[in-house]
Amino acid sequence: MPFDAGVDMADAKNSVFMGTSVVSGSASVLICATGPNTSLGKISDTLVAKAPFPSFEQGTQRFGLLVFFYLFAVEGIKPWFFRRFVEP
Repeated sequence: MPFDAGVDMADAKNSVFMGTSVVSGSASVLICATGPNTSLGKISDTLVAKAPFPSFEQGTQRFGLLVFFYLFAVEGIKPWFFRRFVEP
């Protein structure tokens, strides 16, 4: 069966993909794309990309930083303030 250039590779009846197992017989194949240019290569690019933080995680991270800076400011300044102005 000859290769029809107008048909999408996934819809072609005579297509084989990486990972295809042949139980018996023989075949001749025409390699059209390799590596990241293949359909599986394009899917792998989307899996490698880092997903953005969900808004909940961003909110909890900001809240944690707020608590950290509050405690650092209040608890860090309090001993200095009491030593300087409250204690004789």
